[in-house]
Amino acid sequence: MRSRKPLLFCAAAIVVALAICVVWKPVSYGEQLIRVQAEQELAHIDKAIMDEPVEVQAVLLDYSGDKEFVLKAWIALSKYPEKTREILSQYGSEPEFRDILKSYGESVIPVIQYFREKDVFSVVARDAAGMAMQSVTKSAKELWDRMTGNEPANSNPAAQTPPRELGPNERGWYAINFIKNEGHDFLAQFVVTSDKEV
Repeated sequence: MRSRKPLLFCAAAIVVALAICVVWKPVSYGEQLIRVQAEQELAHIDKAIMDEPVEVQAVLLDYSGDKEFVLKAWIALSKYPEKTREILSQYGSEPEFRDILKSYGESVIPVIQYFREKDVFSVVARDAAGMAMQSVTKSAKELWDRMTGNEPANSNPAAQTPPRELGPNERGWYAINFIKNEGHDFLAQFVVTSDKEV
């Protein structure tokens, strides 16, 4: 009987060690540093910040030099958590996004997300017009080059650029630029329902 106790103890220790290895996820030094800094600089705003992904904490830390700005970002996260996380991870460090978030607060989040999710006709039309203008400019340059004898040896005048599909990130940039240029006049066109749909 005595020889079984050490074996049972060793078996239990091995099972516990294996369970710890399976459950425990190693954290990089950079992530640990962000979490410690977030605890020191942001936890006083709301303890829930510590539950946010490390990427979101890093963006909030980047904003923390301006108390009003970090509060606006946290209000946006509190009001539209999933949408704001996605938008902060995509555009959070960009100066254009920072400007509109600082100026208009959380009201920019549903509008940007709407553009990211929907193929808005005005964006498609504006992009198509821009592509057409580029094509006309390119054709005029090629014609000029041919007329002046400066035509590159490998040019193919019949080759055309196919129309491109606008992805969510590009459409989001259109929304950011619309908000930046038109401000409240643009934002006022959108209504958010009680279930947070635009």
